[in-house]
Amino acid sequence: MAATLVIQPLPARLVISALLPVSTIAASVATGAVAGVVQEGLKALPLRWGGPPEGAWLGAGFGLGEAALVALAQFITPSAPPLWSAIIPGAERLLATWFHIVTGAVLGLGWARGRFLPHFAIAVVAHAGIDAGAAYISLARLNPLDPPVFLPLYSGMALLNAALSLFLVHGWSE
Repeated sequence: MAATLVIQPLPARLVISALLPVSTIAASVATGAVAGVVQEGLKALPLRWGGPPEGAWLGAGFGLGEAALVALAQFITPSAPPLWSAIIPGAERLLATWFHIVTGAVLGLGWARGRFLPHFAIAVVAHAGIDAGAAYISLARLNPLDPPVFLPLYSGMALLNAALSLFLVHGWSE
């Protein structure tokens, strides 16, 4: 998790500075792709000698660490939002933690089954899609607390989490 904070910002900034003047959508998709490759790659490295349970635990640590950093950032901002507005970001963090758990388990399953690259690709593409949506909200300066903004993104996250969970259940039972 800490390595992500060091590695991910530079390529993400380069992509944003190169593509944002051209297209907000292109910058968002590229930023999502950077996040997917960096974060899933960092989760995959220690899982080489593990399986789905270790991947799930690693993903839980990743997701909870990310949630803690987001919460900390909310409290140190000069104009703290009202407490009720923590409900929507809290729900997003729960979905994000679930997402990190299932992608970690997908990576562990890939290593355990000897099919790492397809599983890595699934995790990266899923991560890139979610982070592209989040990047678009930020780069387009949309209000993440508006229902027309957060409902599609969070519904998509929940559906993707469910699909990845079903993929895991099927793959685990082989």
